[in-house]
This record gives sequence, structure tokens and C-alpha cells, in this order.
Amino acid sequence: MAEARKESRPQTFAHRLDAIISQVLSAHRQAQPGRLQIVMTGGEIESLSGSLKCLEALHRAGYQLRISFSHSASQSAVKAGCQLWNLKRGGAARFENPRIQSQPADFILLFLPSLSLNSLMKIASGLRDNVACEWVFYALGRQKKVIATLGPECTATWLPSALRALIARHIATLQQYGVVVKGSQPVERKDRLIALRDVRLMTPGQSLYLDRNTLITPAARDELRRWNISVIQGR
Repeated sequence: MAEARKESRPQTFAHRLDAIISQVLSAHRQAQPGRLQIVMTGGEIESLSGSLKCLEALHRAGYQLRISFSHSASQSAVKAGCQLWNLKRGGAARFENPRIQSQPADFILLFLPSLSLNSLMKIASGLRDNVACEWVFYALGRQKKVIATLGPECTATWLPSALRALIARHIATLQQYGVVVKGSQPVERKDRLIALRDVRLMTPGQSLYLDRNTLITPAARDELRRWNISVIQGR
């Protein structure tokens, strides 16, 4: 059973990336492809296949890919996997010094695939002590679009409810900054009753935060389980 769960996580992340690939490609469909700045964070091997799928789609669309790695990503299979992909593509991407320093703002978009929990929390707190934080605030300060997908750490259903609630608040903070966050985003609802018809309007795999007094019908609970929607009550 544990092995089956491990095998399903990369596939789930790859499916979540379909939406981000479409958004990145369509964001500039009226313009000539330009440079995309990409920052890899974390060391979760589960996110690698989805990230490489995204790099491949962007490469095929003609974008110039510039990639930086956080410390944790550079020390893991994430960087090795990206290097192997790049070698097979004849050097399609350029790997840059992780620190921004005085790099020109000639990129059209900043993309952070599989954003790690550590980087998510630091960006939301306004810190600038890692590569992802530096690039996000550098891009936002120059009116560049920033898109991020959530890594496995940010969407794991086994996390304590208090931590998942904190993650939800951090995601909301990034969105207030102007960052487009894609993936299995937690949803908060103030309904007093969740019925079957409400569940069928939700997205499979997301997290649902409810007031402790909210009632859920038996049919709705069955549908929540079938759609793999995790419910957290009593906040």
C-alpha cells in the first residue's frame, strides 16, 4: 500500500502541472517567446517528473530557459535530473548562479515549479534569505508575473491540521503579493451545511477547511472520500 502511494504522487503532481503549463504558454501566446526565469526549490524527488514535463513543454514552445537552484535543490536529485534533461536536449536551458546579484530583469516571467514548504513559508513571511525569496521579490518589484506550483510538502494530506491551516494562510499571502499559485490549493468555506451538490463543485484532491459547527451530509462525506478531498474542521 505504501509503495502504491509513493508511485501515485509523481503522477498527481504531473497532472497538476498540466494547468500551469497551459497558463505559462498562453500568457504570452500573442508575443514572441522570450526568456523564462525558473527557480527550483526543495529536494523532493516526487516532484521531479512533473517539473521536467513542464521544462520540456516550455522548451518545445521556444522559450529560453534560465534555471537557478536553491541550496536544497542543488544538493538533491532535482538538480541532477534537470542536468540530465538539459544534456539530452543539447543545452536547451542555461543554469545560472543561484544568487540574483545584478542580473538584468530581461525575463518575461518567473516560474517556481513544486515550491517547497520552506520557501513558501519564507516568502510569505517576507524573508529574503534564500534563492526563491530573492527571485520572487526581485520579480514582483519589477512588475514581472510570478507563477508557482505547490510541491508535495505543501499538499500532503497527512500533515497535522494546524500546519495545513498555516499553509493555507501562507498561500493566501502569496496571492495577495500577486503570485499566481497553482495546484491543490486549500479552500475555506463558511457554509453551515455541506451537501452532495456542494462537493461536486469542488476540485478533486484539494483540502477543505470548515468551521467546527458545519454539518456534512452522509452522501457528501462519501463523495469527499471518493474525490480524495481532505476535510479539516474545528479551526
